[in-house]
Amino acid sequence: MLLIGSRLAIKGDWDTIPTPIGRVEVLLKPSRHIREGNPYVPYTRAMLEALDSLVSTDDVVEDFGAGNGILSLAAIKLGARVVWAYEMFQWKADLTIEHAILNGVSKEINVLVSDFTQITFMPTTDVIVVDLSHLATLKASLVQATHSLRSGGAILTMPIIQDVLELDAASGSDLILESQVAVTGGFSLAIFRRN
Repeated sequence: MLLIGSRLAIKGDWDTIPTPIGRVEVLLKPSRHIREGNPYVPYTRAMLEALDSLVSTDDVVEDFGAGNGILSLAAIKLGARVVWAYEMFQWKADLTIEHAILNGVSKEINVLVSDFTQITFMPTTDVIVVDLSHLATLKASLVQATHSLRSGGAILTMPIIQDVLELDAASGSDLILESQVAVTGGFSLAIFRRN
């Protein structure tokens, strides 16, 4: 079991140790820890810690680059009402679906396989999570997605996406860089907030 932030407990589906009181558990299958969604990777752990402080009850969350679904699962377990999980690759989307079923949240997580150019964005999103490296198809869509972000909503992303958002902010968007956190291994995370 891996305790993350103040509310999360990430466990393998074989783990029989009781989850500590006050924490929500996210179960993962042992063979399904692909690199991008492995909670022991410092970057993923930092994303989970940030979600712990960003997600509130009844939030609508969009997860770009869902991978094995760990961030989508965490968002639901932390209180989000619904997650729209976008993934470019069918095999990764299948992992997200498998983990959603394992965690009993398959009705709350909507998994869509998309190259991010054919997405209808949610009208009011509270938190957008961006954890992917396929920028060519994402840039224009991400800027469009930020416009569905409600006032006070947050975007949690990696630095390469941060450059795109800073360009959007410079062009008149009301996104503000709220914080940037260094992560072991030379990575960092950025949190943008809409005014």
